[in-house]
Amino acid sequence: MKKIKIFVFFFSLLFLTNCKLLLEPKNDFPTCQGDCTIVRGRLVTDNRQTPIANAEVQIWWGYSRGWSGGEYRKKAKAITDSQGNFTVSFFIADDELRSLNNFYIHYITDQNVYFDLDNTVDATVDYFPNSITLTRNATFDISAFLIPKIAYAKFVKQQNIQITDPNDYFNTELTGSYGVNTATSFGCDWIRYPLDIIQIPANYPLTVKTIRIKSGVRTEETENIMVRDGETITISKTF
Repeated sequence: MKKIKIFVFFFSLLFLTNCKLLLEPKNDFPTCQGDCTIVRGRLVTDNRQTPIANAEVQIWWGYSRGWSGGEYRKKAKAITDSQGNFTVSFFIADDELRSLNNFYIHYITDQNVYFDLDNTVDATVDYFPNSITLTRNATFDISAFLIPKIAYAKFVKQQNIQITDPNDYFNTELTGSYGVNTATSFGCDWIRYPLDIIQIPANYPLTVKTIRIKSGVRTEETENIMVRDGETITISKTF
């Protein structure tokens, strides 16, 4: 029995080690020596009015097969200048040319300051738009990428909600924009999943829509808000 346990332990260790090796990048960020692909872009905040300087931008190529592993390659990195502009240069390998959809961008900002839609550890991830087909020895300009600063929304119920119909519905949703032109929504289901306080994009116009269905009667109300970074707005509704 002891031998079996030892065998199982070493087999598990070998399996986990192999998975780790498959998922870890095979190289550091290399320098392109020729036939380079050049990508230029810009990071902005505050309703696209303020550049984000000194942010790191990384280009990656990779894919995951879940438990069976995957592969990730670091391709290039750059630091945004005082105007939020960046330029990265990298070489597209032969197998990468056959899988261009596996290229993506990491935008690394201070997550104590800037909102993170993806809830990743250290970066906001974006893919190249469908309008761009990466090739070697070419330059591509991508649209400015919006990363808002952080504000907060606090949800406060003004009353105990009394449900009289199983189809009753009470929801408040905040909608704004993020990235190039991505709609973002943050909702509070007051009946089933009430929230306390959440992060929301700051210094950007948000639409607040509240929908109620009570005893078969549907009502809607909409308002527009903008919250400065670091501040908290209280959203209080009655059913």
